[in-house]
Amino acid sequence: MLHLTGTLLSLRSLPNYPFNSVIKKTMNKYLTLSIIAGMLLMFWACAEDETPAFDPYEFPTAAAYAGEYYPMTDSSAWEYDDGFQNLYRYLIGYDSTFANGITYKVVTSDQGEPDVYIRNEGNTYRQLIQVPGAEADSTEITFLIDNQRVEEGWEDLIPMANGDTIAYHWAIDDLEDTRRLNGNDINDVIRVRLRRYFVSNGTELFLGTSYYWYAKGAGMVERDEYNGVYRRVKGYIIRL
Repeated sequence: MLHLTGTLLSLRSLPNYPFNSVIKKTMNKYLTLSIIAGMLLMFWACAEDETPAFDPYEFPTAAAYAGEYYPMTDSSAWEYDDGFQNLYRYLIGYDSTFANGITYKVVTSDQGEPDVYIRNEGNTYRQLIQVPGAEADSTEITFLIDNQRVEEGWEDLIPMANGDTIAYHWAIDDLEDTRRLNGNDINDVIRVRLRRYFVSNGTELFLGTSYYWYAKGAGMVERDEYNGVYRRVKGYIIRL
C-alpha cells in the first residue's frame, strides 16, 4: 500500500498581500490537483498489491485436493528450470471443447511450445496428443492413474497410418514421502515410469524410458524424458 506524507501550508497563514485572493485561488487549485493525484496513486498501488506476484522461489502449502495429483484449476501456474538456468512457465488458461463433446483444460507456455490439452476423471488423468504418422489426427492417452498400485501398470496404443503401432507402457514405480527440489521439501510424491515401444509385425522395438514425478496438490514437480528433456519445478501457484 502506498502512503503519502507531507506538510500542507494553511491558506489562513498567508499574509494579506494585494494579490492574496489570487494566491488563495491558485493554492486551492493545486491543492485539489495534489489530492486527486494522491488518490490515483493510492488506487494504482492498491490495485497492484491485490494482484499476487508469482514467486518462483516460494512453495506455498498446497490445498488438500482429493486425488488431485495434477490440479487443473484455471490460472494455476508452474515454473520449471531445465538444469541449465533456463526457465519455463506454464499456465492453465482456458477450456476447449472438441466436436466429440469432451472438454480439456489448455496449458499454455511462455516459450511458444504447443498448447497441452489435459483433463481428469477422478483419479485418472488424460492428455490429447498428436503423433506424426498416426492414423488419427489426435489421440487421447492416460498419463496418470494416481491410485494404481506400484508396478500394476496400464497401456496406451497409438495406431499408425501404415499399420504399425506406438505403445506406451505406464506404471507407478515409486512412492516418495518427500522429494527435495531446489532446496524445498515436497510431500506425497509418486513417480510414473513410461516405456515407449515401436511395434511392427508383432516385433517390439524399445524407444526409451521417461520418468514423471507428481505431488498431491501440486501437479508435476519433475520430468526426465528419454530424449534428454528435463524439467524441475522452481515454484507454483495452485488456484482454488
